[in-house]
Amino acid sequence: MMKTFFKFLFTFFVVISFLSVEKSHAQVNSELSIKTLEKPQLAIRRGIQKSALTSSSVKIPNLKAVLLGAPIDGDNGTWTKSEIANLKKASAMLQQNGVEVHEFYTPNNNWAEIKKAAEGAHFLLYRGHGVYDGSTPPKWVGGFSLKDKFASAEDVMKDLKLAKGAIVMLYGCFTAGNAGSDIGKIDAKEAERRVAMYSKPFMEMGAAAYYANWFGDAFEKYVSLLFEGKTMGDAYKNYTDFNAQTVKYAKHPNLSTTDMWIDHDVWDGKTAYNNAFVGNPNESLTSLFGKNKPTNTNTTSTTITTPTNNSTNNSVPSNAGFVFIDDKKADGSPKTYQEVLAELKGKVVYADVWASWCAPCMNEMPHSQKMQEKFDGKEVAFVYFNLDESDAKWKKTISQKNIKGYHFRLAPDTEIYNNFMTDFNVSGIPHFILIDKKGSINDSDASRPSDASTENAIRQLVSVKTNKVNRMNPNRRGSGLKGYYYINDELVQEKIDAVIDFDWSEKSPFDNGQTEDYQIAWTGSIEPKYSENYTFYTTADDGVILTVNGIELINQWHDQPATEWSGEIRLEAGRKYTIEISYYQAAGGAIMQLMWESPSQKKEIVPQSQLYKD
Repeated sequence: MMKTFFKFLFTFFVVISFLSVEKSHAQVNSELSIKTLEKPQLAIRRGIQKSALTSSSVKIPNLKAVLLGAPIDGDNGTWTKSEIANLKKASAMLQQNGVEVHEFYTPNNNWAEIKKAAEGAHFLLYRGHGVYDGSTPPKWVGGFSLKDKFASAEDVMKDLKLAKGAIVMLYGCFTAGNAGSDIGKIDAKEAERRVAMYSKPFMEMGAAAYYANWFGDAFEKYVSLLFEGKTMGDAYKNYTDFNAQTVKYAKHPNLSTTDMWIDHDVWDGKTAYNNAFVGNPNESLTSLFGKNKPTNTNTTSTTITTPTNNSTNNSVPSNAGFVFIDDKKADGSPKTYQEVLAELKGKVVYADVWASWCAPCMNEMPHSQKMQEKFDGKEVAFVYFNLDESDAKWKKTISQKNIKGYHFRLAPDTEIYNNFMTDFNVSGIPHFILIDKKGSINDSDASRPSDASTENAIRQLVSVKTNKVNRMNPNRRGSGLKGYYYINDELVQEKIDAVIDFDWSEKSPFDNGQTEDYQIAWTGSIEPKYSENYTFYTTADDGVILTVNGIELINQWHDQPATEWSGEIRLEAGRKYTIEISYYQAAGGAIMQLMWESPSQKKEIVPQSQLYKD
């Protein structure tokens, strides 16, 4: 991989911290200023070719996980969002296996709430800055850099009461050995010292495994492998980036009975220690938690467990204040969630994803009903998407709790359920969505009814006048996407690219003639012509990442000849969706194309008419 490219990435993931004489814990300061991040940056991650995850064979009830997404380049930065998206993929994998998941994504990093949720947790996952004392070499490393809290190694040891045998997964500088700024500058001994320090608090509190890795898909894959029945050690060895020829097997220097394995890559001739395991390699989920007891679920959020009943909604007459939306069209075919929401076009929609078994969901209901009263007579629809196992339980709860509004049950194992949960990134409930009068998503992860900001957010959308112009005016043309062109990680030019259809061969997209070692990021929005599933295709030489509506469709961030990759997503005609493309060129040929296809749309380069720079 490219020297300057990875140096830039992993330097960014360093947090410089220093010891304070007056205080008993360290304070953390970022090495990069916010000003250096004002321009859009590439979604820089190492892409691993995806393979189908095999079905789970391990079934253990009452497992609990805590996921921490800390600010990396700010609360809403590109890297922060991309790593939280990776955490959500791991969350989905955990939930698929029946694990109760509690998620804390910046700015929701309250340490008191994290401590409470982490009590008895069997999994702890963290993505964020690694930390150290600021000296070279560091005298100590360890802890989390959260939104408003540096949780030191001592805080971790004192405050977190994980379950015995817990599995810890960390992503950040020093956690697996190297920091971004010292790739190629440390030896195996120094890498081992750092991994030993970072893992020690977790191992001393009784954790069975510590995984540290720099790559976005690692946590999801580790979870999948563990639920396939792999031992802790075999899960590490079966991860895509593991190299049996380079890993060093040793014992933890402070814990003589604990294994410590450290692997590395070689980038541009420089060694990067970036993949570590500490723990008992012979343990498995079954041996650790096979006779697991229930956990305390009295927390502020509840994860989604997929119901097993396949019944669909029964249409019932509307009562005063209750509207049950039919799940079928006139011809008897099932509706899409887009068609459900289309029935409410012209209204601001505040959607609530809930279930009667979810205590936090039910705690929000009185606030939601009070909010409805404030908007009585206004163009606002309160829609409740339910995840209960049956119609009977669903409707009984609505009646008993007098939950007024529009109601629709998302039946499990159906296309509408899967599309809804995927497109809105619903990983835990309650989950709220705010949609404007035109049917466009204003906020796919909106604040709760109990949050004072929610009322104001709805009022702002109510006050916007509906645009009467046909949104699919055939004379309207898009502008193309905004392109940001980088050399040596420095932004050197910006321009609007009408379409993404480039074959530079051995030519250069730059005025200075640069033909190797550059990156390009395109951002903007895309507007489909039809309401149906779209398949997006990229042909790239070399690396490419494609994200549409915040959903990563393609991640092939590696050197390759011109290769076509694809990903599918459900889109609605006439709505604009955000699109981000990251591309890098290493050496040799240079090709980047973006195409799309749907049942009504022939496969073609996405035209300028459907692309917008903002």
